[in-house]
Amino acid sequence: VPVEALPGGDIVIVKPNDRLPADGFVIEGTSSVNQAPVTGESVPVDKQPVSDTAAAASAPDSVAATSRVFAGTSNGSG
Repeated sequence: VPVEALPGGDIVIVKPNDRLPADGFVIEGTSSVNQAPVTGESVPVDKQPVSDTAAAASAPDSVAATSRVFAGTSNGSG
């Protein structure tokens, strides 16, 4: 699906070593994400799911950095 066709609130499954297609937050699973293309960080950043998906969806700007993901970054092995 083209990224332009993704409405807000859609769930995207990202497999190990895939590139993340859109900005969002983790709702299930854990992984390290290489954010270097976006943030310039030199090491992958560990990501964890949000504790309350509904609260995160209603206020995405308040989601903790440990759960936020960015388009164009690369998922690790999780």
